[in-house]
Amino acid sequence: MKRFGQRLDRGRRTHGAKWCFVPPSGDRMLNYRELREGYATEKEWAAWRKAHKDWILFKSQREAKRWIYLVDALRAGGVRALRRQVKMPLQVQRPDGLAETIGHYFADFVYEEHGLTEDPQVDIWTGVVEESKGYREDLYIWKKRHFEVQYGTKIREC
Repeated sequence: MKRFGQRLDRGRRTHGAKWCFVPPSGDRMLNYRELREGYATEKEWAAWRKAHKDWILFKSQREAKRWIYLVDALRAGGVRALRRQVKMPLQVQRPDGLAETIGHYFADFVYEEHGLTEDPQVDIWTGVVEESKGYREDLYIWKKRHFEVQYGTKIREC
């Protein structure tokens, strides 16, 4: 049971972001509180969570909605190689010429998007790194700039 002052999501929350679950069938998104209210004891809740481990936890509803859209695009064939929460190292070059990792950037979505060409025989797939942000924090802006310089790829924000 929830104790006074205890957060239900037990995760880091920034600027009112809500954790939410998206069932694999694509039904309505449920936030943590809506799911938890139906279970009387911690034991029942733990049993339910074990049974539904294939559900995906998102940090915001915006990210969850974008995931649903990208999965639909994947099924339709407009997107391929869809991955989420991809860890990419941020490196700098030391004076002696060696590269040193100073941090990591976690991209919300990485995928390849089908491009349009004049010739229908030619398939062009371009790599996309996408971030779903509601509020751009200073650390994110710095990591975004560093990533774009290091990898030569723009981060698409939705």
